[in-house]
Amino acid sequence: MGVRISTALAGATILLAACGGGGGGGSVGMSGSGPGSSDPSGPAPDTIVLGDVLVSAQGQLFRLAESCDSTVCTVVFQGETAVIDLRDVHPDNPEVTITGQQTRNGVQTGRATASGGKLGYDTLGVWGNYNVGTPLRGSTTLQGMDVQFAFPMSHGTGSGSNPLTGSVTWTGAMAGVKVESSSLGAEVIGDADMTVDLGASSLELEFTNIAERVSGAPSNDIHWQGVSMQSGSFQAAGLDGRFYGPNHEEAGGVFEHSGIAGAFSLARQ
Repeated sequence: MGVRISTALAGATILLAACGGGGGGGSVGMSGSGPGSSDPSGPAPDTIVLGDVLVSAQGQLFRLAESCDSTVCTVVFQGETAVIDLRDVHPDNPEVTITGQQTRNGVQTGRATASGGKLGYDTLGVWGNYNVGTPLRGSTTLQGMDVQFAFPMSHGTGSGSNPLTGSVTWTGAMAGVKVESSSLGAEVIGDADMTVDLGASSLELEFTNIAERVSGAPSNDIHWQGVSMQSGSFQAAGLDGRFYGPNHEEAGGVFEHSGIAGAFSLARQ
């Protein structure tokens, strides 16, 4: 059981390493210059939001519920609990490659691939200057079994407060994977729009134009309304989000709704 948990968390650590490193070389960086980077003299990434770890093996789908405080995560599976610090999980120095980079509604989208020993991932990503999100889809081999996993995550420089003034719309993109009864399904990508009611400290978030990346088959829109904000975060059933950047320039988070699990990134308009 501990091996499975560590393997899934290692996948998140690979991406965190890519986010924390310098830009260039086709990697997504939260420092340096270019897309997906912020001013290196500004605040460092300090916020991570994680969804459930979804593991598909031998025709079954397992769910590992988790909660995190900074880099320390508690993972629960079938009554067993493991506490792991993401800083203690060290993949074998994987090379991270970003391909297919495009701008969508003010944020960047692309595909990240990496491999570290028996662990690898090939996943969609969405990111801005202060945050990066991904369903973190990957694969590994455990005890001779081929294992697929998805680990929705959002990481960046948290605002730590609610927006109080300024524009009230954020736009961007979402990326996810379909969650089927016994396995992980197709990748999807779509548009994301958020409107904030500054007076009521609440927001409305909608994902539209959701389609499978390969086939183009559409999925239903996903919508939350009346979501309360508190200290720079917002949560509702199937949604866990944060504001990012010193002036709430961005927002992002993870979700699982309507049979899709993933992450989103938004830029203030």
